[in-house]
Amino acid sequence: MFRNDQSKGEEEEYVYLEAGQVQRKIEVTVTWNSAPHKKLLVTLQKSDTISYLESRVGECMEKFELFEGLTDLRAVRLFNGKQLLPRKGVLESMVKSGDHLWCDLASRDLWIDVHMDLPNASLSLFFEVRVYNQCFCSALQQMLVEIANLYLARISYPLEFTSSDLSLERREVARVALSRKDSLGCEETTAPLQFQTGEKVENYFNFLSRMVRCRLHRSENAPSTAPQGLSVEHLGEYPIRHLRVETLKEETEPQEQELAVAIPEERCCVLS
Repeated sequence: MFRNDQSKGEEEEYVYLEAGQVQRKIEVTVTWNSAPHKKLLVTLQKSDTISYLESRVGECMEKFELFEGLTDLRAVRLFNGKQLLPRKGVLESMVKSGDHLWCDLASRDLWIDVHMDLPNASLSLFFEVRVYNQCFCSALQQMLVEIANLYLARISYPLEFTSSDLSLERREVARVALSRKDSLGCEETTAPLQFQTGEKVENYFNFLSRMVRCRLHRSENAPSTAPQGLSVEHLGEYPIRHLRVETLKEETEPQEQELAVAIPEERCCVLS
């Protein structure tokens, strides 16, 4: 690749040699509105469409952990300066090399960051689970309980929980984190979270608000339920990542367990 210097007032182009063919391309900078400190350099051809630009931005954004592996991630509401780009058309008439574009992002699913306390077993589970935006919240609750039950079956814990044992809180941090490293040192607040019947995940969670704290607890007087047909292999069926387990010494001060359990990070989705 080399830069093709233009005369004053003309657009700057970049010349690429691909499969023996010379390709003249342009480079633009793209920034997500919610993370103005991060910039992406995107290479395009003048003949590319706005729709291609939207999907190309999504592909580039997947390098950030927050967006990794999401379905149909793309830019929406692209602005070039104060001009909102239309959804149709080619770049040549609206974008030139060196422009700085701003956008929002959308996808069909997102990673929900879960902190789950299990006082009965004196454990805390931490993981992220990928869920479709159109999934019902009741299905999400059931999914969280099943993940916990599958892990407990792995360690032969003699109790199976149900959705009625689950309570939820929304967790918020002071700034958006594109990776777990970015979230270090962020102030965190919590608030009770009560799903309404028939509502969907997109009504409660998005890229800026995707963290939930759960408490899965069975009172001493409640009837005990033995695990029914649970297999540890089933954990791999869930789209989860970054699973770690800590010993819950006190509710506010969990201590890290010496032996963490590694679970395959399957990419299949089980919710629709």
